[in-house]
Amino acid sequence: MREPTIKDWKSWQGSFSQLPALSTFPDSALPESWLPWWSESPFSVLLETGKAGRYSILAPQVKRLLLCGETATALLHLEGESLSVAATFPGPPLQVLRSWAGANLSPRWFDGPPFTGGLVGFFSYDLVRLLEALPDHAQRDLDIPLAAFAVVTRAYIYDHHDKTLCCAVTCPAAAIVCDDSRQRAFAEAIRETRRMKEEWDARVSMRPASLPLPFEPALRRCQPPLSAVPRFSFTQSGFIQAVQQVQDYIRAGHTYQANLSIRETRPLQAAPEEVYEKLRQINPSPYMALLRLPGFSLVSGSPELLVKLRHHKLEARPIAGTRPRGNDAV
Repeated sequence: MREPTIKDWKSWQGSFSQLPALSTFPDSALPESWLPWWSESPFSVLLETGKAGRYSILAPQVKRLLLCGETATALLHLEGESLSVAATFPGPPLQVLRSWAGANLSPRWFDGPPFTGGLVGFFSYDLVRLLEALPDHAQRDLDIPLAAFAVVTRAYIYDHHDKTLCCAVTCPAAAIVCDDSRQRAFAEAIRETRRMKEEWDARVSMRPASLPLPFEPALRRCQPPLSAVPRFSFTQSGFIQAVQQVQDYIRAGHTYQANLSIRETRPLQAAPEEVYEKLRQINPSPYMALLRLPGFSLVSGSPELLVKLRHHKLEARPIAGTRPRGNDAV
């Protein structure tokens, strides 16, 4: 993989507001566990493609976050354990995110890994109510934003196929006003990637028996404890009734597919980071994620690719109800 050079920076400046610096390190070892990374920072991102996948993408020290509400988005900045609102952007989430992305463009580095910096986060199901006129039957009982995104400017990308570690730093172009400042900024960015490699090697040498506890920020410590009794979104009889109602809808031609699920809420006796570690060991799905955000964490494992854009090629591979059955009955 060819790394960006200072000549690339000069050609990109003026067209892009964010400039990537990458250093690759072949024959790099992989940490036995990700848990050592969670001891020093409350907000972080981990994306993986399971045991058979190619990349693990880690941003262990996120400093800026975008939390989206219905009519405004807050840009949060972390300094130590102090989290403050750096700016507020009025407007619906998608409008704000388009504007943010347009003002923070980075060149597409096709010769490198699929991600070296940018926004990583989620859209909630309730966001659809800002796009479609839908009846409001469900109660919004989870105190999480409509959308939340970590602003990643420092990332590790581990290539499992090539056993290569890529350390990536994204730098703002606004501070570069001349050739000398570009030279200094590029040299500092490369030094930062070297420091990241030293930090990686230190984490790799740690063993699970000596791991520190995950960072527990004040925001998370202040969350009220969950009820000791597990709660379910459906009773057994209610779920059976819902299945029968969906079958009636299918027979009437109102729908051809509906996904029913049961949400279970129970006290968590382990840290979310430990839940993720166990999940990736026993059920390493192609699309896994751990997002540690203000007041909550999101642990995800899915076999399904919804949409992928790469090299100007759009790819969609949803699983259910999208392909005809084969010639046999199996």
